[in-house]
Amino acid sequence: MIRLTSFCIGIFFAACVHSREPLVFPTFANTMDVIGAEILTIAYRRVDLQISTVEYPGRRSLYEANLGNIDGEIQRVIGLEQDYPNLIRVATPVNYVEPHFFSNDKNITLDDCQALENYSIGIIRGIIYQEQCAEGANKVRVVDDFDVLMKLVDSGRLDVVIAAKVNGMSGIIRHNMESVHLLSPPPFEPIKLYHYLHKKNASLVPKIDQVLREMWVSGEHKEIRDRKFREFLASHNRE
Repeated sequence: MIRLTSFCIGIFFAACVHSREPLVFPTFANTMDVIGAEILTIAYRRVDLQISTVEYPGRRSLYEANLGNIDGEIQRVIGLEQDYPNLIRVATPVNYVEPHFFSNDKNITLDDCQALENYSIGIIRGIIYQEQCAEGANKVRVVDDFDVLMKLVDSGRLDVVIAAKVNGMSGIIRHNMESVHLLSPPPFEPIKLYHYLHKKNASLVPKIDQVLREMWVSGEHKEIRDRKFREFLASHNRE
């Protein structure tokens, strides 16, 4: 009887684990969040959990995540927890971003963020590294939609936009923006991005951190990232 009871408890516990609702994380449309989401989908699967994504504007997603209305953030820059204290950062990076300047004037020369002072700049609301880079610019246009941003620079209504390399390249391909160019050199070194969990999910932090470390060490992380990068650009090239 004791063995039977223990067996039943074990089955009940396993059923509860596998029947748990997926954790929900926000993403930005048409951005490299798909790479971080893919990596985390695999990582969470290895701790017997599933995730789903929902599109939110950048600033709203931080607000909702900090309140616990969603379970955290897919990928964000380090230090986010200082302004959003209910979010806990997983120590191992989930991804990295290569920020660049894009313009419809390929003759513009910009070595760093300080050089933006005399130009009209476009950024996405809630993307911290973009907001920080644009702080010294005299004219900044802030939007919620990446496609809107690219169309503004394509039409000449903005001089420069700040975007991840893959996002900008995909926007150029998707909308056939022959007049928009990636400027060199890039304004930053690659920026590491980290997964954040709301404090209600604190018990998952060490588990996901361990899985991410193993993925980096084995080379699986790079393989997934490279594959999703190619798929992301190829899918937009077919549109």
